Amino acid sequence: MLNHAHVLSATFDQAIDRASMGLDFLIQNKVHMKNENALLAHIEMLENRIKGITNQYNELVAEANAHIDDVTSKHNELANKYNNVCAQMKAKDIELNNKQIELEEERINNFDLLVQNRSYNNLNRAYSHAVGQLEKDQQQLVNIGVRRFIFNSTNKNNIQKINF
Repeated sequence: MLNHAHVLSATFDQAIDRASMGLDFLIQNKVHMKNENALLAHIEMLENRIKGITNQYNELVAEANAHIDDVTSKHNELANKYNNVCAQMKAKDIELNNKQIELEEERINNFDLLVQNRSYNNLNRAYSHAVGQLEKDQQQLVNIGVRRFIFNSTNKNNIQKINF
């Protein structure tokens, strides 16, 4: 019996140990469950924070994109204005160059007319001097010849001015 009591005692001790281990296991599982629930709650909180941060990030990106679009449109507007001003300046430069060319041509023509006029004046002086050296009969003959020359030249659209 003693042996049997000893076996019962051992079995009882084992049962107590097993019950104790089971209780410890249940307590640990309960702690784990609490920890797991706490972890799940913490994970959910972190996920919500991540969603909030992601939403803030997306809002900032949208705001930045709107600002970039605004700056880009202003830049394009200024670039168009600049191009228009450049085109106007180029047109004015072309107009100014054409006017300068026209004035230069006019100056050259005026100079040519001045030279031609001086030549005619010199020719008239030389003619008057030469005719003045002649006698009256010869002067009249020269004047008649010159008048005929001028008349014939005028008819050929080649007008020359000769003063008497």
